[in-house]
Amino acid sequence: MLKLGFSLVWVEKILRCIMSVRYSFSLNSDIIGNVIPSRGISKGDPLSPYLFVLCAHGISSMILSLEAYKLFTWVKIASSCPSLTHLFFAYDSFMFFRATMSEYMAIKYFLSLYEKASGQSINFEKSSLSFSLKTDAQMADNIKRTLTISVVHGHEVYLGLLVFFSRSKKLYFRYLVERIVRIKSWGHKTFSTGGK
Repeated sequence: MLKLGFSLVWVEKILRCIMSVRYSFSLNSDIIGNVIPSRGISKGDPLSPYLFVLCAHGISSMILSLEAYKLFTWVKIASSCPSLTHLFFAYDSFMFFRATMSEYMAIKYFLSLYEKASGQSINFEKSSLSFSLKTDAQMADNIKRTLTISVVHGHEVYLGLLVFFSRSKKLYFRYLVERIVRIKSWGHKTFSTGGK
């Protein structure tokens, strides 16, 4: 936070909020319990989304610095797409890199650096690798063994949308069009403001 330009006073206030977390529970209109979590704030905490954005900005800056030192290469998923190295969505982080030993070492260095800087550890049990079809099998196996992350041959669905599909996009996105048509036919007067 200091490197992002936050004052020391503000950083200390945020740290106090994180370190003084206590949870109570409402049971039959009574407030009971006083739980002190061992891992600081949780996802449901009102401060959590703001801290996630700050951490994501830090991660993004670290990845871009690796790219600036030519340790990391921008990847194009398709010829008509922009180049990218990472995406953040909700509480998920996606990193794209070429399956070479030098980029693998850069990723490993980046992950260890992030763990030291943030005090957070990467949960490799919830992480996964996915290789393109053109990746050398021996290289993919080396990366998989040394990173100790499970390999998936394609996430079928992410947040209700297909991740990998063939060139026939009409076939794969037809269900979305059908849902939109169905929603249009519903009477808008029956919806609440939030529903609309």
